[in-house]
Amino acid sequence: MVKLNDIIEQLEDFELAALYFYRFSGLMDDSKQKVLNALKERNIDVNKIEKYLQKHTPSSTNQDVCPRCLSNKFYLSLENQEVTFSQSTTKYETRFKTCMICLYSEDKGIHEKEKSNLFSFVNFLSKRK
Repeated sequence: MVKLNDIIEQLEDFELAALYFYRFSGLMDDSKQKVLNALKERNIDVNKIEKYLQKHTPSSTNQDVCPRCLSNKFYLSLENQEVTFSQSTTKYETRFKTCMICLYSEDKGIHEKEKSNLFSFVNFLSKRK
């Protein structure tokens, strides 16, 4: 299993700042301390994270990036979903491209819109079979 310290070492400074901004409150205490130590080592002031994120951008922008934090680090998350309309329920698994830094998933937002009305629901189900 990959250790948090190894992951932190691979992050660009703006990604580490975004990790703090978007996910710090949900981390375990030991992980929080590792993130804080890394920020301190990189001279990133936690009290000025928002300003830091506004000023700093990725070193390479030629790749697909997260629209929220600008990271290019993604993974595919597999989630069990359930759609109920009227008296019919369909269970299925779906994959969402998710940002490793801030957990944003544009795919998930699109998916939720697809299953929000009758026409989209029927179209959605036809794609799943």
